[in-house]
Amino acid sequence: MNVSSTLFSERSTEIVTLATDWKSYDEDVFGKPRVDKFGDRLCFLRGAMTTNLANDGELICCAVLPENCRPSVQLNFAMIVVSPTGEVFCHVQANDFVSLCGVSFVASISTTQQSLKTGRNNFQFRV
Repeated sequence: MNVSSTLFSERSTEIVTLATDWKSYDEDVFGKPRVDKFGDRLCFLRGAMTTNLANDGELICCAVLPENCRPSVQLNFAMIVVSPTGEVFCHVQANDFVSLCGVSFVASISTTQQSLKTGRNNFQFRV
């Protein structure tokens, strides 16, 4: 069995919901901010975004990920934090941009997904 073809055979792409006052940055180069999901749980973020908010580089919410692609714990990257609620927080100066490229993680298994996998309706398990 070819593991890589099994892991990457099912791919879906969804646009990331940007927070108010945020917009895509240089779509010709980076594309729109989006998440590629491979199989049930492997998520890769792509694209870049910018804001004109004067935030002095503080950590602020810049986007929200789809429910099916959220980590089970908070993940900290260089300028990005991804929360289990799907909120993406960024460190960025006004009129600068932040790239989502390189941010990848394993999505948590929801109660519904776990019930379907185990075939048990009354069993609840969260990762």
